[in-house]
Amino acid sequence: MTREAPQEGVAMQRSLAGGAAPRSRLPQVTFVADLVCPWCYLGFERLQAVAAGEPFRLVWHPFLLNPHLPPDGIPRSVYLERKFGAGYAEEAQRRAVRAAAAEGLELKLDRIRRQPSTVLAHALLLRSGEHLPAAAKALYEAFFRDGRDLGSVTVLAEIGGRFGIGIDEVRTASSRVAASHDAACRSGIDGVPLFLFGDDHAIAGAQPPACLEALLHLERYRLALEEKA
Repeated sequence: MTREAPQEGVAMQRSLAGGAAPRSRLPQVTFVADLVCPWCYLGFERLQAVAAGEPFRLVWHPFLLNPHLPPDGIPRSVYLERKFGAGYAEEAQRRAVRAAAAEGLELKLDRIRRQPSTVLAHALLLRSGEHLPAAAKALYEAFFRDGRDLGSVTVLAEIGGRFGIGIDEVRTASSRVAASHDAACRSGIDGVPLFLFGDDHAIAGAQPPACLEALLHLERYRLALEEKA
């Protein structure tokens, strides 16, 4: 179900752009997500499936599921026990693995040894420009498929280097991550993934591609009416 949220949409876009929300002939989809959330990974892949046939402008909006983690993260086992409690972590992970497998995604959660702070990983995406979809996919695969530490400067330097993004650029952009997270929280977002189509329609959860495609068509129609006005 969509909800009208024009002020929230503009606030989120301004937090990324540093000014008025950019306008484009293409529909804009703002993806509010974290990089250690399996449901965000699933939602991202579904959104990319839609993008293959329905071009749009993708904007990444950071959300920190664990904003108070230290920069070097904590052991994964400690994190899971604190978050889910004894006996519940395995079932929570199994649900995510099953959902991903149905989409052809293989989650190798047993390879993850540390739960990272994702501040620098988000900052990398804020600097990725036209490489955003590929860079986001690379980060998601690094964590969920390869078990790499997304809080590691070495890991991020290697991934960023594939797209011409230096680690100093990443560090410079890191202050924008907390501001973007705070803007999302102020607008009432308390969980991810969330998709914002233009300024008007937001929908939460790893929605199926058909639902995302329908909302994209709605935003495309709204833009067409705006151009005629």
